[in-house]
Amino acid sequence: MPVSMSHTSVPRWATGERVPDVPSHAARIVIVVPSRDHIPCGADDSAAMTTDASPAAAILGAITDRVAGEVTVASPAQLPDLLETAVVGWHFVLLGDDATVTTARARLLAAGAIDAEITVVVTDSGARRVFCTHCRTVTTADIGIGDTVPCAGCDAPLAVYYHFSRRLGAYMGYRVDSEELP
Repeated sequence: MPVSMSHTSVPRWATGERVPDVPSHAARIVIVVPSRDHIPCGADDSAAMTTDASPAAAILGAITDRVAGEVTVASPAQLPDLLETAVVGWHFVLLGDDATVTTARARLLAAGAIDAEITVVVTDSGARRVFCTHCRTVTTADIGIGDTVPCAGCDAPLAVYYHFSRRLGAYMGYRVDSEELP
C-alpha cells in the first residue's frame, strides 16, 4: 500500500535551491551550518562569500544582505552555549544535510524554541537519522525513506518509515523481518 505524502509526518523543508524567507526584523539571526570551516563569515570574508560555490555560502550571503539585525554563524556544537543566552526575537536558520538540521532542530525545540523561530534549509539530503523502535538507538546513514539500513545498536535490518519524530529529529525505523522471527 503506497503512503500518501499528505498524510505523513515527513518534513517538507526548503532545499538549497532558493533563499529562505527570514524575518528581517529579527533581533539576531543565528545561522547553524555543519562546519564553520566551509562557510565564510564576518566583514573580512565578504569577498570569499561571493566566490564560494556551496549552496550554504550562497544562502548565507543572501540572508546577511536582507536582515538588519546581528547575524551569527555557528556550528551545531556551539548551539548549547548560544541557547544559554538566547532571548525572544532571535531566529535560527539551519543549513546542512538532513541529519544535521534535524538534530539541531530537535535541540532547539527541546530548549523552548517554536516553529516560527526556526527556518530549515536542506542543502544535501544524504544522511538521515533513523530511530530503531526495538532498541531505541539512532542510526545515521545515507539512506532514502522506504529503504533498509542495519541498526547501529541491535544490527536489525530497519525499514526507514514515513514517520518523522520532531522530538528526536529522526525517522522511525522498524525491523523488516519481525514477523518472520520465532
